[in-house]
Formats: sequence, structure tokens, C-alpha cells
Amino acid sequence: MQRDKATVPVYGLYGEQLISSDPGFVHIEDIADRSSDLGWLIKPHRHSKLFQVLCIFDGQLEVELNRKPHALSGSWIVTIPAGVVHGFRFQPNSNGFVLSIASSVIPQSKEEEYSRHIEELYIAPQLIPLTADAAGGVQAPANHGAGRNESIKENPARESSGHASSGDSIAENGHAATPGPGNGWPQNPFLHYVQLIRQEFENFNADREQALALLSKLALLALSRQLQQNRIETGSGHKDSLLLSRFRALVEEHYRAHWSVTQYTQALHVSPSTLSRACHEYFAESPKSIIQQRLLGEAKRRLVYTRQSNEEIAYTLGFKDHAYFARFFKKLEGATPGEYRKRADTLHD
Repeated sequence: MQRDKATVPVYGLYGEQLISSDPGFVHIEDIADRSSDLGWLIKPHRHSKLFQVLCIFDGQLEVELNRKPHALSGSWIVTIPAGVVHGFRFQPNSNGFVLSIASSVIPQSKEEEYSRHIEELYIAPQLIPLTADAAGGVQAPANHGAGRNESIKENPARESSGHASSGDSIAENGHAATPGPGNGWPQNPFLHYVQLIRQEFENFNADREQALALLSKLALLALSRQLQQNRIETGSGHKDSLLLSRFRALVEEHYRAHWSVTQYTQALHVSPSTLSRACHEYFAESPKSIIQQRLLGEAKRRLVYTRQSNEEIAYTLGFKDHAYFARFFKKLEGATPGEYRKRADTLHD
């Protein structure tokens, strides 16, 4: 499913123009609704303004994320931040859903308290094993390495499996019922909110947009809590999680100042090797790459959502000159700032 980045199409679920005009856009659909007519194959593409969550129950899935293939078996949640190149090959008759949320629904400013609680979800795509234990909680499958959740930007291809109750019942409206309380996944908060999102989505109430936005935020918060709880229950690096939370907070504070990795480790009172190990363990990224991706993300946001010139953006983000900013941007994105903005503007026409 791999292809050159410059040729990867950029899609909105129903067109980027619609998403731009509807900042509260939230959509949910079953995997079969779109994939069955396409031979269960979704070719690599990316969404510039959508955050997506794919959930598959008791199935086989080949997923490509930022050119890295992954083979999954069982029940999984895959999170896909805006801008991430992704493609899927499903087993025929796969059961699951895709939740799509406009990026504008999810606050990503350091001033927003909520954004700090879901930061891991929009920093990098995640593979999250989904299993219901006897008590109805959620835990990582025992045969999945150390039981960790996976941040998968740079992970090699691998075969993984989860074991879960099948969600194969059919709702009265003809859609596959989302597994949840009383349907094979008792007390799973994320799937509970997804059920509520589906109900709200199918009823056109006057306050539908506000309800969908609030429920989506609660669903992502529940998913973030699941990430943290899985790590605590499996003993997989609670100390590292705290370290990375402090690191991300410092990045938010100092990325415009272009702090070096050494400056961050000094502020955190850890060695460079300790920070590097934790970043690779949780994000499959180096500390330097995380810092650069934060700069790149802010540059892309300003190119799309503001009329600042390239020179103004370079100055705002702390680059010593426009030429250096242009080289930095092209190296990471594969296009110049001007080309990126022109492509975004074309999508809005």
C-alpha cells in the first residue's frame, strides 16, 4: 500500500470544504458501510482536518500508518491524528466502526486543560488492544509483548492479536450494534460514549452538533484514560509516563525558542539516554523528532488557518530566517510552505 508522499491524496470524509464550513463535524459509520463496496480495501490517504478512531472487533486487519505496515488480529482501536497517511485492508465482513471528528472539535492549545489529558492521542497514532476481562474492565491481551499500548509512527511491521467478545449483533436500524454495556463489552467507557454518539448521530435534534462534540470529547478522554490505565495495570512504565508528560509540557512552553534536547534533559533532571529511551518506548520517536513535529504542526496550522506570510510564520516560530524555515518545512513535510498552503487553499475552493 505504499506510495510517494507527494502523491498521497488528501481527503475529507465528505470533502474538506464541508469540514471547513462545519467546525463541529462529527461522523460515525460501520466499517462495512464504506469498505464493502471497495473490496474491503482503503488505499493510503490522509485527512488534513479530521481525527479518526477505527475500532475493529474479532477481525483481521492490515493497517498502514505513515508508510509502516501492521498486521492485527482480534479486537483493536486505531487512532489516526490529522495529517497521518493511513490505509486499511479488512477481512471481508469485518465488524467495527470509524469515528471521525473535525480537528476543530478537539482543543490542542496548551491553554486548554482538556487538551493536556488527550495529548498522546493527537501527537501520534496509537494501536490499542481492546479486551474485556471477566469484571467488564479493559486490559491488554497477555500475548501482546508486555501488554503495552503501541504508538506506531515508526514501529516495524508485526503480527499482533487481541481476544475479545464478538460484537456481531445488529441494531434495529440495520447497523452493526456497537459493542458496549450488555453487548459483550460491559463497563467499557469509550464504547459506552460511542453508543451515545451513534444514537445522537441518528437523531436530528436541534442541539445535535453540540451533543456530538461533547460526547466526542468524553469518548476521547475515556480512551486516553484507558491508555494510562493499561500501562498502570501492566506495570509498563508509570514513571516514564510522568516523565513524558513533563517533557511534553516543556515542549509546549519552549518549542518556539528551539530548545535543544540537552536543554530539555537538564530541565527534567534526567540523562539524554533516559529521555530517548522513554520517547522511543512510548512514541517510537526520538526527542528531537517530537520537538520538530510540534514545530511543524504549528507551522501547518498557521499556513491553513491564518493569512500570515511565510516570513511572519518563520519569525513567530523562532526561525532565524525564512530560508531556514523553508528548508526545515520541506525536509519534514516533503513540500515547501507555499506549496502546502496552495494545496490547502485548493481544497477549500
